[in-house]
Amino acid sequence: MLERWNPYRRMRRLEDLMDGLWGPFEQSVAGRAVESWTVPVDITEDDDHIVIVASVPGVKSDDLEVGVQDGVLTIKGATAEEHESNEKDYVMRERRTGEFFRSVRLPNTVDEDKADSKLEGGILTITFPKEEAAQPKKIPVSVID
Repeated sequence: MLERWNPYRRMRRLEDLMDGLWGPFEQSVAGRAVESWTVPVDITEDDDHIVIVASVPGVKSDDLEVGVQDGVLTIKGATAEEHESNEKDYVMRERRTGEFFRSVRLPNTVDEDKADSKLEGGILTITFPKEEAAQPKKIPVSVID
């Protein structure tokens, strides 16, 4: 059987093998697995602002940490599992609990000191105004005769 050569096939296979290798190594706390997860973000830009929108459903503002250091925006947080006295037998469980972490490198054009963030309905919106562009400095040319 002839098969079209794909240079990326082996790289994908290696990636699958590595995922299988590291998958079982989860942190364990008190006998329970703790999964770390990331949040999806959308980044938009207009003439005056860069806006980062992150989905953080079920996260309270007290459990959320947003900061900027060395031009990198970091969003950290955690969601806790709610425990009830009676045990439930789940048929399916997809809601994530645990810690999450996301970092995004910001362009040099944003003013980090004037950032604004808000959390509404599980959506975190962080707005960075752009700095006014530095005006080019004109250097006069003198003519020597």
